[in-house]
Amino acid sequence: MGVYAATKAAVLSFSVSLQGDLQLAGLPIAVRVICPDASDTRMVRDVVHEPDSALLFSGGDLLDPGDVADRAVAMLDGRRMVQTVPRWRSPIVRAGALSPVVGLRVLRALRWWGDRRRPVA
Repeated sequence: MGVYAATKAAVLSFSVSLQGDLQLAGLPIAVRVICPDASDTRMVRDVVHEPDSALLFSGGDLLDPGDVADRAVAMLDGRRMVQTVPRWRSPIVRAGALSPVVGLRVLRALRWWGDRRRPVA
């Protein structure tokens, strides 16, 4: 999960930096980033029994991929650069970035909760 999380963070950081470069160059291109929770996809279903997948089930129900796509498309006409789906996840992620010790405690609690919500086959 560490590599997965680092990759997501890199995409977000790159996107913000890219938007800054585009603005500095005077190019009218808008960068948008959507950060969804786990979606009900084959990729998620294929890892349901792996211990590291507990975080995927720590939110609400798995998101519908079509709904995530619709939100991403809707962002194209909006002003918001970054959108977390669901929105309540954003403060949790930001708090973890501000205080890594607190973030790690929250992460442990989310793993515990996700492990209990994980579907049983």
